Amino acid sequence: MEAHALDLVTKWKYIGEGRSSCIFRPLFEPLEGFVLRAPKDIASERDGPLDFCNVARSFLPERSQSHVPFLEEVEVSADVCLLLHEASDGVRPQFRAKAGQLPHGAFTGHLLKDLVSDIYGCEDTISIEIKPKVPGPRSAGMCRFCRMQYYKLSKGQEVRHSKYCPILLYSGKEEHVVRAVEELFEESQNNLRWLPKGQQSTSQHPPLDFLEKSWFGRSFEHPVSAMGLTAHLTFQKTHIMEDLKQIQENLFFPLSTAHCLAEEFVRRKGSFDDFVAWQAPFKGGVKSIIEYSRQARAWKTEDVSRIPLEDLEAALRAYSVLSSFKDCSLILSFAPINKCTIDVPGVQTVEVDGKILAFRIGVVDLDYKHPTRIFHYFERERKIDELVEGVDTSCRWELH
Repeated sequence: MEAHALDLVTKWKYIGEGRSSCIFRPLFEPLEGFVLRAPKDIASERDGPLDFCNVARSFLPERSQSHVPFLEEVEVSADVCLLLHEASDGVRPQFRAKAGQLPHGAFTGHLLKDLVSDIYGCEDTISIEIKPKVPGPRSAGMCRFCRMQYYKLSKGQEVRHSKYCPILLYSGKEEHVVRAVEELFEESQNNLRWLPKGQQSTSQHPPLDFLEKSWFGRSFEHPVSAMGLTAHLTFQKTHIMEDLKQIQENLFFPLSTAHCLAEEFVRRKGSFDDFVAWQAPFKGGVKSIIEYSRQARAWKTEDVSRIPLEDLEAALRAYSVLSSFKDCSLILSFAPINKCTIDVPGVQTVEVDGKILAFRIGVVDLDYKHPTRIFHYFERERKIDELVEGVDTSCRWELH
C-alpha cells in the first residue's frame, strides 16, 4: 500500500483494541475493506514482531492459511497519527486507555483485511469474536481452561465459574458445539465478544436482546442455539477448528519440559536479555520449529544439561512460537442472502435450517509469547495444582 494513500484519509473510526495495539477503520473508498493496526506505547520487543501472525499462518494447513489475515507494513505520518488520536478520544474503554497510549508522531503500523465489515454491503452483518482456548493437556485430567477458572476466582478476576468447556467446541459434534456457544452466551467472561456494527461492545456480555431483535432473532426461533449451529457448520466447512486442534495435539510439548529448558538456558546464559535474537527468523523455517518441538516432547529432565545450547534455544523458540495458538481468537461474521451474489474472496455460504447465510471467518490474536513468560506460566500452574487438589476432574476428554 502506498504511504500517500493513508495521507488521503481525513476521517478514521476507532474500532477497538487489545493489550498492545488499537484498530481503526479508514473512512475512505480506496481503503474500504481494510483496517489499520496501530501499536500502543507499551508494546515492546518482548511482544515479538508486530506482524508475527504472518509467521504463525505457516503452521496451519494450506486450506486454513487464508483465514489468517495478512498484515502489510505501512508508514503512518504524524498528521494521520493526530487524526487517530481525535478518532479515539472519549471512546476507548477506560481500562484499556490506562494500559497504553497511541504513539505521538509518525510510526509503523499494519493494514489488514477488515473481518467485521458488512458482507455484500449488508448492514445487518452480525459479528462475534470467540476465544476458544486450548483444552489440553489431557494428562492434567481437568482441561486448561477449566483449571484456569479456579485461578481467576482466587484472584477475584471472576465471580463465578463458566460452564463453558473448550472440549465441547473442539469436538466437531453439532450438539456439543451448539451447547458450547450457548454456555458462552450465558457466561462469556472474555471468551465471547459481540461486535455490533464492527465495534467492540461496551457491555461485559453479548446483549441477548439485541440478538433476538436482529435479523438472526427474527429468522430463528431460538437465536442463540441457531448461532451455535451456524458456528458448527462454519467450522465444519472451513476445517479451522480441526486444524487448530491438530496443532495443539501434535506440536505443543509440556510446560514442565519448557520450564526445565528455560531454567537450563538461564543457568548457561544468565538471562533472556537478547530479545532481538529471539525475534530473528528461525533458521530452518517452519519445518525446523516443528522438528524441535517434537524432539522436546521426547526429552527427559535428566537429559537437559547435555542438550547443546543451540538446540536448547531452538526448542524454547519453538515453544514460544507455537504458544501463540493457545490464546488466538476467531472472528465470525454472518449476513443473510436474499439473492444470488458474485463471488467475493474470503466470503462463503452455509445453509442453516433452510436459510442461506454468507459468512467470513478469521483467526486473530496470534501474538508471540516470549520465553520469559514460561516462568510465569509454570508458577501459575503450581498454584492451580494447589487450588484444584481434591476437585473432581470431570472434563469429557472422550469427546475431544
